[in-house]
Amino acid sequence: MNQGTRELLTLQIGPYANYVGTHFWNAQDIDAPDGTTGILNHNVLFQAGETQKGEGTLTPRLIVVDAKENLGYLSSAATLYHDQEQDEITPAWSGNVNAIRQPRAPKHAYIHDLDVDEQQDTLPTVAQQTAVYNFEQTVHAWPDYLRLYLHPKSLGGGVLPRNTRLDWFHQASDVWQQTDALDTLLDDELRWFAEGCDHLQGFQVMTDVLNGYGGYASKLLSELRDEYGKTPMLVFGVSSPKEAEQTDMARHRRAVNAGSSVAALSSLATTYVPLCIPTDSRRPSYMLPPHPSHYATSALLAMGIDAVTMNLRTTNLSDIAALINQREINNIASLDIALPFLASGQHQSWEAVAETLARPGTFTPLLPKYVPSVRSVSYAHASVFCSGQPSVLPMSTSARGDVSGNIDALNGLIRHSLVRASQCLDVNVACLPELYRFPVTFPNLLARHQTLCKSLKNADPPDARQDALVARLHASTEVADTLEDLCARLRSTASRSTAAAFGVDRDDYDETLQAVVGAWEAYRSDTADGMEA
Repeated sequence: MNQGTRELLTLQIGPYANYVGTHFWNAQDIDAPDGTTGILNHNVLFQAGETQKGEGTLTPRLIVVDAKENLGYLSSAATLYHDQEQDEITPAWSGNVNAIRQPRAPKHAYIHDLDVDEQQDTLPTVAQQTAVYNFEQTVHAWPDYLRLYLHPKSLGGGVLPRNTRLDWFHQASDVWQQTDALDTLLDDELRWFAEGCDHLQGFQVMTDVLNGYGGYASKLLSELRDEYGKTPMLVFGVSSPKEAEQTDMARHRRAVNAGSSVAALSSLATTYVPLCIPTDSRRPSYMLPPHPSHYATSALLAMGIDAVTMNLRTTNLSDIAALINQREINNIASLDIALPFLASGQHQSWEAVAETLARPGTFTPLLPKYVPSVRSVSYAHASVFCSGQPSVLPMSTSARGDVSGNIDALNGLIRHSLVRASQCLDVNVACLPELYRFPVTFPNLLARHQTLCKSLKNADPPDARQDALVARLHASTEVADTLEDLCARLRSTASRSTAAAFGVDRDDYDETLQAVVGAWEAYRSDTADGMEA
């Protein structure tokens, strides 16, 4: 392992979180044998392993929590050291046995082809794969498009029995006890990953928050707090925008679960980031997924997570959580993206870059926001990642005319522009010269929109798989809109009555509401001290 590596242990909790996580892992380029790609150190996220052929590979340092029926062709034993299709149960009893096995889900054609030939250069081109596999119509479970091997311990105690009921946040307590998660998930698998680290930097968590998996995450994080003390936890609470079939009762349930998750997870996390594709009319065209499936809608969230955590994988590691949470009451953050950042096929002046950074609407927050913001947006601290833009700037703007000079100059420009435009007190910036590359399994969102295709370097739309991207993670008053809407939903008589009818304790409900109101007041722009440090 590279000297100086500070590892992250990732947790994915819930069906939608695993769709997001699959896109996240597919975006990692781990072709380099030592786990480094340019200035990125993938050993932060991965650990060394071997395939069944004895070949070296990297596997995610990952714990998965999901119900067994959501694993598709996977079983509780991952594919790195175990061929599930040849798996046979050998009974300890010598008498007659009538074996009743659940039929296995078939492997997706993409996974089958990866198994047949793991040499990527023999696979079809990007355009051919997109046309043949048609992921948007054929993906039925997140393992259908997971291109990486998992370690067997990634799919252990977190695999819940079939038909596990986790509709409500409070149901997680019973599931936690019934599955004996403390012994298997924590004391075995999770401890095994942690003890294999040279220096555990912290935990990166993606969790569902609109169902009972948010409650399961709060149980797990509470145990981690007891075991690992103040070790940083960066928690992404992901919400699916798929609402077409929702009844009034389902909407009230989602509001109660969202409130319970915000209250519990923000109190446990070092930084808590609520994530959802925005539903208001201001969202750009690339946020209109071509298909309302979990596969299509989760990809954009994964791209945002990948981008804002990129500086945790550089040679100069920084603590995002410490930057965002300068004040203890402001640990709920907003993740914003700008894509495409500027026209990648044209040279841009520094003035154009600065103007774009400062222009309202350049960044779109990935917040579950139900009402358009009427507040002036301000924030105190931000972590910003930029991919690709230096390569299209005129080389003469650099002192020596080299790429490294452009990166340094862009780094300073981003910091200066955001501080000036938003009265930001501190900005941590990480820049990479390469354009952000979308993996083959990623929905081809950009190529579907004429206005965006014009800015892509590749002329052929099916090959338009890269562009300049800027993403930022910051403590912003934009969070107040999400929290205010959530407060209104929790205060409604209908939500309270629905929660009571399904066994939610009244005192617990009132405590949740009080916690969400407190968080909202901390982010209101007219609150005393505002977002000042």
